[in-house]
Amino acid sequence: TTALFSRDVAEALTELVSVMTHAAKAIVDDPELVYEVFQRLGNLEGVAGSMRGPLFELWLARYLALQNWQIIGVGKQLRDARTTKRAESDVLASKNGESHYLACEAKGITSPVHKADVEHWLTEQVPVIRAALLQRTTTGPPSKMAFEFWTTSRFSPESVAALRLAAKKARGYKIDWHDGEQILGLATRSNRSEEHTSELQSRQYL
Repeated sequence: TTALFSRDVAEALTELVSVMTHAAKAIVDDPELVYEVFQRLGNLEGVAGSMRGPLFELWLARYLALQNWQIIGVGKQLRDARTTKRAESDVLASKNGESHYLACEAKGITSPVHKADVEHWLTEQVPVIRAALLQRTTTGPPSKMAFEFWTTSRFSPESVAALRLAAKKARGYKIDWHDGEQILGLATRSNRSEEHTSELQSRQYL
């Protein structure tokens, strides 16, 4: 990476790999490092573009951690033993006995999530992850499951229709989705809450 990019970029990429390798732990134990990686890569358009997906996964996992979710894994591979098929849950989190498996689609606002993207997730990802969870023999399957599709962009009308139909048909689990506008609202409220908490902690310290 040093030969391809500058030393700063190489160091930032190395840190990103380290954070992603131990993402669940880093998000909770060393969030400042996560923010530092965002800041260092944020000014490098070419690199940041290719890193958009992993950065979105990190941000979402950090957001959920701030909402008292337990982050079980980022980029976690699950395998259906019956069919041997594999699928990846971009962010895996749990709270109040409910496990959520989140797919992250980082796109520019001019590139919507199309029906084909949603159908691939619904037919190729969700069934494999759900089957793998139901086959657990040590800890057993979670009591409640939810599958969510998060995107920094927007959903096409056709993709929303497909998601609504899937949510209506789902039995034993939930289907949900969030677009960029919703995420921006969540981020804004979370930032205000975090600033308020920091202010209260500072006052307590003083």
